[in-house]
Amino acid sequence: MLLRVSDFASSVLMLLVSPVVATCSPLLLWLWWLKTNVEKISHPKENTEDPAQSITMTDLTWESMNLASRVSKQIENADSLVPRHQANAAHPAQDLQELVGTINYVRTALVPFVESSASKAVAPEGAVNYFDICIRGLKDTLNEIFTFMKDLEKEFSVNTWKTTKVKLYKLDFLVKQKLDQFIALFTQPEMADSAKRAAIDGMPSSRGPPQLEDLIADPEGRSVWIHFFGETVWFVPWADFLTQMENAIGFSMREEEEFIKNTINFTRTNYVSAYEFGVYLKWFGPFSGSFHRLVESIKGGILCGFIPAIEANLLLEGKREGTYLIRCSKTQPGSFAVTFVDHTAKIKHCLLFSVLPYGLTLKNPPTVYPSLRDFLELHLNKLKHPLGNKWTAKMKLPGFAFGQVNSGPRPPMAMDEPQGAPGSPKPDTLESNQCIVCMDAPLETVFLECGHLACCQTCSVKLKLCPMCRLPISRVVPIFRAN
Repeated sequence: MLLRVSDFASSVLMLLVSPVVATCSPLLLWLWWLKTNVEKISHPKENTEDPAQSITMTDLTWESMNLASRVSKQIENADSLVPRHQANAAHPAQDLQELVGTINYVRTALVPFVESSASKAVAPEGAVNYFDICIRGLKDTLNEIFTFMKDLEKEFSVNTWKTTKVKLYKLDFLVKQKLDQFIALFTQPEMADSAKRAAIDGMPSSRGPPQLEDLIADPEGRSVWIHFFGETVWFVPWADFLTQMENAIGFSMREEEEFIKNTINFTRTNYVSAYEFGVYLKWFGPFSGSFHRLVESIKGGILCGFIPAIEANLLLEGKREGTYLIRCSKTQPGSFAVTFVDHTAKIKHCLLFSVLPYGLTLKNPPTVYPSLRDFLELHLNKLKHPLGNKWTAKMKLPGFAFGQVNSGPRPPMAMDEPQGAPGSPKPDTLESNQCIVCMDAPLETVFLECGHLACCQTCSVKLKLCPMCRLPISRVVPIFRAN
C-alpha cells in the first residue's frame, strides 16, 4: 500500500529530531526514494515503442561496419594463432590481405549511409525493403566470416591452413558480390565535410538513383524484366523469377534449378535483383538463348561458377596439361576468368572480358567470341580437358569428377561452323593477362626499375618488392592499352 504524503512528512520529521538520526540514514534514503517514485508506481508509463521499429537501417549499417572492423582486427592478429614452433609454416595475416582489402572496402562504402537517413539512401522512392535486403545480406556474410575466425582462434592447424584459406576466400567472394550490388543500387550521399569525403576516397561520387538501363544493358532483357516485374521493381523472389523466365523462354529449367540459381542469384539472398539479372546477361546475353548457353556451359562441365582463384589453383594442382576450368570473375562482374595448366605444368590465369553488344574477348588481340563455346573451340590446343563441376559430379556423368579429371572424352560442343572455316575468328594467344597476386583483376601496372608487368592497380600499391624478381619497387606506373 502506498504511503500518503502527510504520513511521509510525519515520518521524516520524527527521524530528524531523533538522536539516532545518524544510524538511520539508510532508512531516510529509502523513504526519499519511495516518495520520488510514488507517482511512477501508481501510474506506470505505457511503452508505446514498436519493437519491430527498434532496429533502423542506420543500426544495421553500424552493425555491419562494426563487424567489418572486428574481422579486420582478427586478421591483423592472425599470425599469433600459429604455434611458435611452426611460425614459419604459415602466415595467416599475410595470406588474408586480399580479404582485408575487401573488408576495408565494405567500411568505406558504408560510411555515407551512416551519415544519412535510410529514406535518402534507397534509390527508388519508398523502397526501404530493398536497402534492408542488401544490408542484412552483407551483415550476415560478415558475421559468418567473424564466426569462422573466432572458431579458428580456438583451433588452428597449419596442416589444414590451405583449405581453410579457400573457405575464407569463398566468403570473401560473396562479400564482394553483395557489396558490388549494394553500390550499384544505392546512391552515395554527399558527405558533410572534406574530412569525411577523404575517408571515402576512391568511392563513386554522389549521383542520382540509377535507372533500369544502368542495371540491365541488354534491351531485350530489360524489356522482359519490365513486362513481367515492372520498371520500378528491383528485387523479385527467386520462385517468381524462375516461373516468369520459364514463361518467357517456353521450357522448364527445374532440373537445373540449383545451378541456374547459384549463377543468377549470386548474392544468395533468395531475391533476384535487376543488377544480378544485368550481370547474368553480360555473361550469357542477349536474353534470347541466354539460358540455353548457361545450361550448355554447366552440363558441359565448363563453368565452375563462383570460386576464388586460390581454390582454382588447388583444384588444378597436379593435373595434366590442358586441364582447365572457367570461373566467374570476382573483380570484373560480367567477365570470366580462365584457369588452366600449361605445357610446363604451371597454372595460368587469364581474363575473358565481357564486351557489348554481346561477346567475350581476351583483348590481346581484341577478337570477340560470341560465347564460351566459341572461345573454347578455338583454343583446343591449350584447353583440352574441362575439370567438371558440381553438376557433373552430382549427375555422375562419364568423363567428369569435380576436382579429378580422368581420361574420358571431351564433351561434344556443336559448332555452327567447323573449326577453321572461312569467316571464323583466328584464335588469340592464350597467355596470362591477370594479376599474379589476386589472380583475378587484369594487369594494370609496371614496376620500376625492374620493368615487370605483373599486378593490378589494387595489389601493386600494397607491395614493396616485385613479386617476380624480388627487387625493390621505386615506382608503380599504370599502363594503358591501345584497344
